[in-house]
Amino acid sequence: MTEIVLILGLAIGVTTFLFQLIARYATQIIARSVESRMRDTEVIVNEESIPHAWIASYHARQAALIAKNAGLDELAKLGQKTQSECIKKIDDLLHFYENNPIADSEESRIVLRKALQKTKAAWQNASWEYFLQTTHHGSGRENAAIQSMDSSGS
Repeated sequence: MTEIVLILGLAIGVTTFLFQLIARYATQIIARSVESRMRDTEVIVNEESIPHAWIASYHARQAALIAKNAGLDELAKLGQKTQSECIKKIDDLLHFYENNPIADSEESRIVLRKALQKTKAAWQNASWEYFLQTTHHGSGRENAAIQSMDSSGS
């Protein structure tokens, strides 16, 4: 009988420990997600820029296309895909602020949502070249190549 009580007590202890570990891990994931969204919002609203994390994966693709002297059509597809992904992510931020009372006050939340909506409208009306020019912050070679293609009437 004593063995059963000990085994049962051990099982309850292990279960409680595992539950606490899982809860702590889940809390950290949620906190990182909220922090990331708030950082992205700060970059969009305060710096009037596209968050680097959103467009970083396009750096290598853009550089590879330009290195192989890709045509304007290939760059346009990449730019349009980048634009589409950025608009989806800003929609996610709008949804996040609509459904989560994260801001200091309701007025702050309204201001953030209006700023994000304004940026979304600007991004929807921007040309795909804007998204490629903002995807690479290093050498101006890629930007110059895109600008020369754009000024050639394409």
